[in-house]
Amino acid sequence: MITGRLLILVLLVNFTRCDIYKSCSEVTFCSKFRNYPATRSEYFTAEIGEVNEDKMTNILTLPLSNEKDVKLELQVSFLSNFTARLRITEVNRKRYELKEVLDHEPHAVKYDITQQTNHKLRIHPHGLHDASIIISRGAPFSLELAYKTHTRINFDSSQLVFESAEEGEAFSFNVGFQGSTNLYGLHHHADRMTLRETVEADSDPYRLKNVDAGQYQTNSTKSLYGAVPVIYGHSKKSTSGIFLHNAAQQWVDITYKEKLKPSARFIVEGGTLDLFLFFGPSFKDVVRQYVDLTGRMHMPQLWTLGYHQCRYSYLTQDDVKEVVTKMEEYDFPMDAIWLDIDYTDGKKYFTWNPQNYSDPVGLQKYLASMNKRLITIIDPHIKVDSDYPVYVGGQGKYFVKWENGSDFQGTKYYIVSNV
Repeated sequence: MITGRLLILVLLVNFTRCDIYKSCSEVTFCSKFRNYPATRSEYFTAEIGEVNEDKMTNILTLPLSNEKDVKLELQVSFLSNFTARLRITEVNRKRYELKEVLDHEPHAVKYDITQQTNHKLRIHPHGLHDASIIISRGAPFSLELAYKTHTRINFDSSQLVFESAEEGEAFSFNVGFQGSTNLYGLHHHADRMTLRETVEADSDPYRLKNVDAGQYQTNSTKSLYGAVPVIYGHSKKSTSGIFLHNAAQQWVDITYKEKLKPSARFIVEGGTLDLFLFFGPSFKDVVRQYVDLTGRMHMPQLWTLGYHQCRYSYLTQDDVKEVVTKMEEYDFPMDAIWLDIDYTDGKKYFTWNPQNYSDPVGLQKYLASMNKRLITIIDPHIKVDSDYPVYVGGQGKYFVKWENGSDFQGTKYYIVSNV
């Protein structure tokens, strides 16, 4: 007979084997690229003699090629907030490009070329000689971001690999942070603040994939709810940073093996290589440069900062009242209570269960009398039901679609839904 403790252990092991907890070795594109030894024939050369300057867009473009006849295009530009933008695209191949993440489409500013030979190109924002980008021909070519003659970020193209159209859309690249002692960022992991070394045999890269993890491991590089591909390289003297404008699944290996040059290797499932480089030079400057791109958070209302009681799930309004009353009785500082899907009528959002939540207005007044707030969860899955106005209104118009144009349907809480 299985004892209670053993049964719990078996269940936990089974739980952590599901898809959201996969390791790099269990994900095809990650396993392939992490163990991929790029050869010299795959190293890219920057054809500096063929540089193209577009004075209308303030974008400098030059071709990249290797001995396997893979052709890429490198675009470099400077933004007004002490930031550089690096885009690498494949010639004659279209990839998905994000439109929703940036607060606005960044405007490239004028630049000057201060050095150009057959082997090296140096450019800087017009009027700002302290900041520059240096591109060396290679192979492999290199791109350095420098501030006051010191290299801060090095784009290492020896790890620049793109899958062919027949193989898929994955790609990888490596970025070194010259002069930094620690790396931070890749938020939404249950791990320490300083990014850990991950290239050891028993380690896994940081995984960036939005998952709904009911349980999670601590001190882990596994995914949680969010994925933020931003990294800060920091030392006592300066800070620099990068942001990969890409929402695909990513795995990031961190290493500190080279003194004062920690590096991050990105392995990305698809999309475009659209990389923002932050000059800093202070940590505050880098954060400002990052949020200039993605937008600043509004200051939260005071009540949102307190304790929120939330669980799955309160079946009736009487259950809610009882919890709140007990909180008051024991003088527990709670500001809000959340309701999961059971408050709805048949799991249809924007409705109330007529039996179990028959008086939602009265419930809110009761909570308000004790200075408590009521929050109802509304997820993006909409129940397929011809008597449900929200479903009928979105049908064929607003839901995610299959390639053939029909509405995508999935299952959530054992009901067929659109999203």
